[in-house]
Amino acid sequence: MAEVLVFPDSVQAVLDLIDSKVFAGKQVRAGTYLPLTSFDSEPFALVIGEGGPPGYVDQVERVRIQIYGPYNDPLDIAKSMRAQLVGDNIDTPAGFIDNIKADQVPTQIPYHETVSMATLMLSVTSRPIL
Repeated sequence: MAEVLVFPDSVQAVLDLIDSKVFAGKQVRAGTYLPLTSFDSEPFALVIGEGGPPGYVDQVERVRIQIYGPYNDPLDIAKSMRAQLVGDNIDTPAGFIDNIKADQVPTQIPYHETVSMATLMLSVTSRPIL
C-alpha cells in the first residue's frame, strides 16, 4: 500500500493568520467565500488556494488573497499583510508552515463604485504532518 503524505492546509493556515486581525489600522474579516454584504465599512479578505507542484519532502502551494474594501484601503491592507505574513517558521492551528513568500507586489483594481479590490499572491511552503 502506498504511503499517503498529509500536508497542512495552506488556505486554513493563511486564514488563521489574517482573520479578525488588524492590517493598516483596519480589522479584516477573512473567509473562503465572498459574502453578499457591503464592503463599504469593513474590509474583507477572500482566501483562495491555487495549488502547486506536488512534493515529497515539502510542497509549495500558491494562495491568493483578494481584499475588498472602500477606496485605497485594500491596497494598504495588502501591503501590510505582505509585511506581516512573509517569513519563516510560522506556527498556525492548521499546522507548521516552513515559510511564506510574496510572489508579486500587491496590486489594486477598481471593483464596484466605492469598493476596490487588491490582490496579494503568496507561496506557502510546508512539510508533511507526521
